[in-house]
Amino acid sequence: MSRAEWGRAAGMAAFIIALHVTEWFTLVAIVAPEHNSLGTMGFGIGIGVSAYTLGMRHAFDADHIAAIDNTTRKLMDESRPTGDVAIFLPCSALLCPALQESVSSPP
Repeated sequence: MSRAEWGRAAGMAAFIIALHVTEWFTLVAIVAPEHNSLGTMGFGIGIGVSAYTLGMRHAFDADHIAAIDNTTRKLMDESRPTGDVAIFLPCSALLCPALQESVSSPP
């Protein structure tokens, strides 16, 4: 890889790490201290960890890998850059739980 490609890859990795840190901060510092509940069930760190784990597992489902592969192949056929394709789907899998956490907590 060229120096520019390494820089782009490092930027993507830093962005993904920042998303993870933001999501965990949201759960631990904002959502969990509120002691939210749904009926008699409390919402705390345990449910947040379960949602995070299932979201990470979901990001690597076969249909997601196939979507990334198909998009990459199409872009390669069109002689377009393919380096950023794999970042968008996993990012959406991380952003959805973070948005759910921030929207579900009462003001």
